[in-house]
Amino acid sequence: MRSVFLDLNHWIALARAVYGKTVRPDHDTACERLRQAVRCKKIFLPLQISHLVEYSRHNSISRRQRMAAVFEEFTQNHFFAAWSTVLPYEFSRAISITFDLPNISADPVIFGKGPLFSLPEKAKELIRQDPDIHLGLHFHESLSAAPGMLYDLLTFQNETGRLKQLTSDRQRQSNYASGREAGRRNFNSIDEAIRAQAAIYTFHHQRELQVCLHLYGKSFADFINLGPVGMSKFFDHVPSLNIDRSLTIARDRHWDRAVQGNDLQDIGYLALAVPYCDAVLVENFWGHLVRTHKMDSKYGTVVLTDLADVIEFLDRC
Repeated sequence: MRSVFLDLNHWIALARAVYGKTVRPDHDTACERLRQAVRCKKIFLPLQISHLVEYSRHNSISRRQRMAAVFEEFTQNHFFAAWSTVLPYEFSRAISITFDLPNISADPVIFGKGPLFSLPEKAKELIRQDPDIHLGLHFHESLSAAPGMLYDLLTFQNETGRLKQLTSDRQRQSNYASGREAGRRNFNSIDEAIRAQAAIYTFHHQRELQVCLHLYGKSFADFINLGPVGMSKFFDHVPSLNIDRSLTIARDRHWDRAVQGNDLQDIGYLALAVPYCDAVLVENFWGHLVRTHKMDSKYGTVVLTDLADVIEFLDRC
């Protein structure tokens, strides 16, 4: 099956077509073609947990119910793995390339069934250790992949928790936008920005890097000795962080566009979607950046920017 990623705006466009609220006949056609392709197991449309978190912001329970039904039908409960789960595999591969060593890491499992599949490994370990969860993680992962569970999750009545999450997300996005806006003019060249971003990744992921380096008989000092240029090149070989860095820097240098809080979410989506999906359906701005910087050709990803574009993609599948 081919994997097709939809950002939330395009999921909303698809939902409008499902419920007969679109004014574009080509969107209706795209909806029916996607429905048939999913039913025939020609494609799958995976979600990230962020899709559920983002749409749960809506106050209207009826809107969440309608979108949950669309998610149920078109995703067939397919989810991405957590970014933190994928990174160690990517680091391992990048270490083997950088130090010219045989790769000892298996390919990461990117897609699975049910929202529990999408949880970070730390969260899964807490479930395993919880004495009140008697039937084990595997049972609950299977349960979360059952039909109807995704609907229940998105429509669960928990207004206090939902509003708390909404407030937290807004604050996080506000901090992100103001921080990036204040700092994006600090670098005179793209190379400086790339090296700075590599330093940020090294700092934030040093523990994971140390573990992976040890497996190859290397130390963190060996990594640091690569120097600023060598460390920057290292992250060229870490697909998700390469996309994150490329989109962040390209966005930052669009001086005519203010950094937006939701950019954090959009870039987070694409960090996994571009390297690992066969097609991504995104906003015009992000589609333009991915194509301009040739991220689509690097990872063999088809970039689409309108729901109707999937018709031609499906014709080629």
